Amino acid sequence: MAVSAGKTWRQRLKDEWLLVAFTLLALLLALADPQPWSKYERWLQLPTIAGLLGLMIAIQGIRDSGLVQHLAGLLVARMHSQRALGLLLVSITALLSMVLTNDVSLF
Repeated sequence: MAVSAGKTWRQRLKDEWLLVAFTLLALLLALADPQPWSKYERWLQLPTIAGLLGLMIAIQGIRDSGLVQHLAGLLVARMHSQRALGLLLVSITALLSMVLTNDVSLF
């Protein structure tokens, strides 16, 4: 999803309402039960976040290249029914989830 240059910061916040809601909830919980800063730092696991960021960048690069759309077109052209297409997609996901982690296979 490309961000329009004409959007104001208020419109962007309105578009990301779930992120704003969870941020406010985290702040509310932090105010309700204050903890030392070192405990809050343990919430963020930077290697995990960096790995997921790298994965999302790679997935976006593949998406922008048009490879996924090309392969989807080839797959649909070769399938004879919706049932066969559904079965193939579920099978591919199941096989990939045995090799990769579940979050990667669902991307």
